Amino acid sequence: MGSEETHSDVAISKERVQDFIQNNSDPVVTAGDVAARFKMSNQYANRKLSEFVDKNHIEVRKVGAATKVY
Repeated sequence: MGSEETHSDVAISKERVQDFIQNNSDPVVTAGDVAARFKMSNQYANRKLSEFVDKNHIEVRKVGAATKVY
């Protein structure tokens, strides 16, 4: 039996994520920031952010061995 993630596709629409990134007081955000803002797991936030990057909706920069900023 797998655990279910609690999330809403509406809560993580590309428009809402873009708005969050653009209006954030920090110059970049992490998947953890997105997860906290939209009340979802880091895994789900990472998955959705990767989809948005693949579709050229947002930009990503790798800043460490595993850390990415958007």
